[in-house]
Amino acid sequence: MTVLATNPLVPTTGEAVLSVIGLAYMVFMLVFLVFLVNVLLTWHRKNKLRIIELEFEERAIDNRKAARRMAGPEA
Repeated sequence: MTVLATNPLVPTTGEAVLSVIGLAYMVFMLVFLVFLVNVLLTWHRKNKLRIIELEFEERAIDNRKAARRMAGPEA
């Protein structure tokens, strides 16, 4: 027997393969999580801008209605 075969600190081939697969899975999940956060933040920013845009449109409509009311019946 070699020293490596009797040393309990040296991983077997199966343990090494599982470790590599586990590390690859963790890296993949981290990349996926960063991607998901990026997508959600982009979606949120887009919706926020749309809400602001709708508020400006609503204010413009209200201003036009008020201007018509102020102009009176001759308009």
